[in-house]
Amino acid sequence: MQTHAPGGRNPDVVIVGGGIIGVTTACFAAEAGLSVVLLERDGLAAAASGRNQGLVIGPHPIEMAAIAARGVEHYLDLHESSGKAFCFDRAPHGCLLVGGDTVTDETPSEVLEGAALRAVEPLLGPSIGSATLLQDARRIDPGAVVASWAVRARQAGVDVRTGVDVKELLQHGDRVTGVSTDDGVISAGTVVVAAGPWS
Repeated sequence: MQTHAPGGRNPDVVIVGGGIIGVTTACFAAEAGLSVVLLERDGLAAAASGRNQGLVIGPHPIEMAAIAARGVEHYLDLHESSGKAFCFDRAPHGCLLVGGDTVTDETPSEVLEGAALRAVEPLLGPSIGSATLLQDARRIDPGAVVASWAVRARQAGVDVRTGVDVKELLQHGDRVTGVSTDDGVISAGTVVVAAGPWS
């Protein structure tokens, strides 16, 4: 069985996965004028996108800093336009990084030790002698932000289908031309796989 986007034609884009990457990709593609079908085998944000630590956080390599800043701007815009439908820190706050050495010279951070560290986080175990305080961190409700992006995506015309399991990517030569699902085949100009570890 062949299925289509609304209007009876094949969509420009099929996106596999209803997490944060899939839903935002669908939203921006539709807002750019493309017809989009998003397929999720469970519910939106059913996996890692709804069960993560709930932080928008650096450090970012210098090459990614501008992209990360744009990402925060998009979150702030969605937070405002959705009527604050999800919890999100509009201003950054500190976050302790205990262990590891991932902080770069470009990252706004401060190494805390002894009494200064305990003043920030008194419940740390006695074996922890130092930690890095990152300045660029914001708390976010991960499942609710995906739902808010999905609302905006639907408003832009995205056909969001949950409970649809993609079984196979269809190919013609070296090009992916669509997907086979438990609801039938969907052909598309572009297929984006955003299914996280299941990819």
